[in-house]
Parts: sequence; structure tokens; C-alpha cells
Amino acid sequence: MSFPYKHFLIIGATSGIGRAVADRLIENGAKVIAVGRRKDRLDEFVAKHGEDKASSIVFDISQLDKIPQFAKDVAAKYPDLDGVWLNAGLQRQYDMASDDWDFESFQNEFHVNVFSIVALARAFLPYLKLKAETVPASLIFTGTNLSIIPMAWAPGYSGSKAALNVFILSLRGQLKGKSKVKIIEVMPPAVQTELHDYMGEKGATLGMPIDQFTNEAFEGLEAGKDTVVVGYIPPREVFFDILEKRRKTFEGLTDATRPHMDRIYMNSGISSPSPTFLSSEPSSTFNLQLFSLYTRYTLYITHSFSVSLIDKTKTQETMAPIPITILTGFLGSGKTTLLLNLLPQLPKTYKLALLKNEFGDVAIDSQLASTSAISGVRELLNGCICCNLVGQLSDALTQLRSEISPPPDRIIIETSGSAFPATLAMEVNRLARESPPGEGYILDGVVSVIDVENWAGYEDTSYTAKIQARYTDLIVFNKWEGVSERRFDEVLDRVGDLGVETAWVKSDRGRVEKGVLLGIDGALVAKEGIVLEDGEHGHGHENGDGHKHDHQSEVEVLSLTLRTGSNGETGTVDIPALERLLSTASKEEVYRIKGILRTSPLTPPATSSDNLDERPATAGDGKAKAAYYILNWAFGRWTCTPSETVAEASDPTVLARITLILARYESAKWKKKLEAGDLVKGQGGIGELSVERLV
Repeated sequence: MSFPYKHFLIIGATSGIGRAVADRLIENGAKVIAVGRRKDRLDEFVAKHGEDKASSIVFDISQLDKIPQFAKDVAAKYPDLDGVWLNAGLQRQYDMASDDWDFESFQNEFHVNVFSIVALARAFLPYLKLKAETVPASLIFTGTNLSIIPMAWAPGYSGSKAALNVFILSLRGQLKGKSKVKIIEVMPPAVQTELHDYMGEKGATLGMPIDQFTNEAFEGLEAGKDTVVVGYIPPREVFFDILEKRRKTFEGLTDATRPHMDRIYMNSGISSPSPTFLSSEPSSTFNLQLFSLYTRYTLYITHSFSVSLIDKTKTQETMAPIPITILTGFLGSGKTTLLLNLLPQLPKTYKLALLKNEFGDVAIDSQLASTSAISGVRELLNGCICCNLVGQLSDALTQLRSEISPPPDRIIIETSGSAFPATLAMEVNRLARESPPGEGYILDGVVSVIDVENWAGYEDTSYTAKIQARYTDLIVFNKWEGVSERRFDEVLDRVGDLGVETAWVKSDRGRVEKGVLLGIDGALVAKEGIVLEDGEHGHGHENGDGHKHDHQSEVEVLSLTLRTGSNGETGTVDIPALERLLSTASKEEVYRIKGILRTSPLTPPATSSDNLDERPATAGDGKAKAAYYILNWAFGRWTCTPSETVAEASDPTVLARITLILARYESAKWKKKLEAGDLVKGQGGIGELSVERLV
């Protein structure tokens, strides 16, 4: 049982939810102090349960100035108090289309539903913090589903409870890591209580029976939840989707701004991120004016500093689609080894998520899953991901993404060689089209791993194999070191018999350069820097048999830089010329083109090769600043993604910095083609071009 609190103070315990909660707590073995305005009902409660289990205090929580002393007296009289349940609610309906709706009543709803509860939380929290140092302690609030989806006819109740919900989230966020007090919110639907008496006879039967609510609420509390939602506002899936996304977004913003807010308070002389919530001693009065001022100050800080204080690699860049690499190959071909050798090549803060659909070697998979570079591993078994589980791919990706905060920088789908990558690739492309902004995906490439040693055991030149090869962007020949040159040529010929020209490379004992396997993305730019040549060059290794070889001998790499002229003129890339290059480059000759582009706001690049008509809005007056884009061309497909991170880090004299990874023997031809100056150039002829072969 994860609800260990044994001495509770219940506000509003004379009726409705408060009374039901008080009864249930005593049934569960807790001692309860019931608080309310009606002495007769409080006496009845104590008489029902006995003075050894129940006690009572008559108090009106609307008297804000008396709350600090009330809390002090309670803490002194009941030192074992380890739980406070703040339960209060006024609800009225208003016809705001009329000219004389009751504004005083509206104000009173906020007074009772928000300010009295905030004042009580503020007064009791210091005592609970001290208690939580030795035993579990909790502060529980009664909220409502209407704080998430408001009801137009109850704006005072919906609005005040929404404000309370924001307060609860904020309090929980500020206490994180600073206090062990558990902040819990119970969110009921309409419940059959006296809250609806103003409706007359129909109010008595409105909503969920009180016993059902109490049972479901305590199920959530005993499960250890800090947000206990009972019921919902239909449609169910929409309600819970809003609730979950809202909370995760809030928590992301809170974690991102926490160090910056702490620094602001430190520099301004404020000792804590709240006038009193984190202080060790309760103050004597509740300063409503200060609370209101602080609320406005917080809103101002959030608005003014959000862009500059939030880590851009977790906000702006993660709004771009997450690239997906599909890695296929028969069990034992070396896919996991390829991944293990990829990880050390990535920046330490770059996170991959792995989606699998097969059982692999336990030791290697455990090593892969435990590495800090893998932020999430999910297995999809029950057969082929491309045949049986394509319909579940969206759910799997959504779940994987939701369990990782911040979202991963890249997702790798590792699937067996019996899978059909065409179907899987089409499913990823469908998700890319249909996903809402900020939650999308983009197919970066399909990589097939072939075990040269055992190729004869599962080679296939059937129609299915040909189609599979057609949807493969890169073939990696693995475990070729132990076979003869003749045997390797035979495997190469058999792949050629598939009748599909597909780019291929040899691995170096399961290692391939990341520049060949992965396209560039915003997270790599932000975490590795924008000097694309770094780490892309080949380098030799000594092998056990004593000979040396270059593990990237099957590829050649060119580095291109376009700078402003010697006269110091600024400029931008000629987008139409560059797009001709991207549209005509042969994927038999070119494996990857990736780079950073400085572009004019008047001529932005197309967002992708799939839709050349889709371009960012142009700035018609021509006064907007130049924009920066990440270019990623992979196996005939390309995307251009805007990047604020690149804009801040770039040298304004560099119009383009591009790396081309080419097939063997292609670099001389492409170097000459690029140096002609017709494909990569500045607008209006501005710019000095240099092309260098790195490998």
C-alpha cells in the first residue's frame, strides 16, 4: 500500500466528498481531525467514530487572516499530523449574457475555491515539510475534471478550480528535489453531493454516486499516484490525451527553466522561488497582495525569458521531426554490433531510442540497453514488425516518445531480415505526413546488414527480395574479413542479381562511420558543432593479421565551403541552383549530402523533396534577417529544416558548408562538377567556393 498517512486533517468534512473521505480514512485505520463550519455535523461525526479515532474543529476557511494562527494551533495540538486534505468548493451557474449576473457571488467562488485553499496550503506546508523529514507526509487537494475541460455555465467554479490546478502543479514543481512532502490532486467528475443543491431536485441525482467516487479515488491513492483522476469528460481519449500532454509539457518547461529561475532569485536577493512555499517557517499573515503580485511577476518572467532561458536543443530543435533510421538484417548479421560501434561516435548528450522486434544476444542487447546513449528500448515481438505490427507502430513510437523526456534525438528501428522494409518505410512516411507539428517523424534511411560469411544460408533472389532491396538505401557488408576475395565477389554478384542498384559499404569489424549511416539533424548540430568535416574522415586501423586497411575505402568524402567575397559583402545561397543539384544527384554516386545553409527570407528552400511546393512563408519587405537551414540529403531524398541553434552559432561570412559522402572513385568527377560554380553559389554571384577532398 502506497498511502501510509495515519493522522489527517480534513477541510470541509461536514458533507459531500470531505465527509466521505473522512469516513473512509477512519475505516482504513487513520485518525481524522474534521474541520467545518457546522458544529452539529462535526459532533455527529465524532460520535459516529469515537473520540479515539475522530476529533473536530469549527473553523471558517474564508477568513484568510485567521488561517496562519489556525494552522499553528493545529500543529501544536496534533504533532503527529502527517496529512492535510484541502477540500472546498462553491459552484454556481451564471447567465453572463444578461446584464445583471451576480459578480459578487462569482468573486466569492474564487475566494473560497482558490485563495482560502492557497492560504491553507501556505500555512500548513512548513509543518508538513518538517514532518516529512522523518515520516511520509502529504498535502492533498480536491480538484475537478472541469479544471481541464471547463463548463460554460459554471465559469466561476471551472475557472477557480483551473487556477487551483495550476497552483498545485507549480507547487509540486517547486518542491521537487527540495522537500519530501507529496503533493496530490484528486480530480472528481460530477458527484452526487450537496454541491449541486442550487439546482433543486435534479441536483441530487447529478453525477457519480459518492461511494463509487470514494472507491475509485482511494484505488488511485493506494496505487501511489500524485494525480488521481476519477471519471472523465467525454470523449475519454481526448480528455486523457489533453491531461497527459499538458502535464508533460508543464514538467518539461519547469525542468528546463529551474536552473535559470534559481539563478534569477539568487541574483535578485530572493531566497526561494516563492514568497513562502519553500521557507522553513510559516509567516504570521497571508499577504494576498503579495501573492497576486508574485503571480503577475511569474507570468512576466515566463514570457520575457522563455526564449533565452530554455535550452534550445530541448525546445526549438525538438520541435523538428525526429529522424528514424530503419536497420534490417537477419538475426546474427551484426546489427546490434553495428549500433554498439555507432554510439561512441555520437556526442555524449545525443540520445537514441531503439525499437526492436526480435530477440537478440542477451549480453550484447543488455550492453546496448544500459549505455547512457540509449534513452529508451522497446521490443515488438510476436513476429515481423512489417507484417503483423505495422498498425501498432504509431502507438509504439508514441509510447516510446512519451516515456523519454526530453524526446530522443533519433529513433532506430531494428528489425529482422525477414521483415519487409517497404511496408515499414511507407508507414513511417505516413506518420510523417499525419503527425501534428512538434510530434512528427521523418524517414532518414533504410540500412540492410548482410553477413558475408553466412550469406549462402539465406540468399534470395525472389521478387520479394528484389522489392526489399529496392527500398534499401544502403547495404552494409559485415563479417567479410574472414572470407576470401573470391567469396566476397560472389556475394556482391548475388546482390547484383537482384537487379537493383543500391549503395554499399564494407564495415570494419562491425563499424561504419556515422556520417554514412546517419544524416545530419538539429540535435547533432547543436551538440557536436557545425564543422561538418570533423569526424567524417577515414582513418586506418591495425588488424590482428598485421595488415593495414582503411575501413572507409569504399567511400570518398568532399568538403565544400562557400564564403562571402573578399570585399566583405554578406550574402545567401542561391536556392534554385542548389535544388537542381539535390534533385539530380544520383544515389548510385552520392550516399549523403549534408550541410548548413544561409538563405534569403525571400527565397526559402523547399522543406523536402517530397513536396517542392511547400516552403516557409517569405518576408515580403526584404528586411528580415537571413535564415539558417540544416540540409540532409540521403539516398535520393532530402529535407531542409530551419534551425535557430545554427543561426546563433554560425559564422555570418559562411554562406554554405556542405559535406558530400560519395561512392568509390566518384570524388574527382564531383569535385570538378562543384568547382564549376553552377550548383553551389551565392545569390547574385557573390561568394568564394572551395572544395576539398577529405577521404
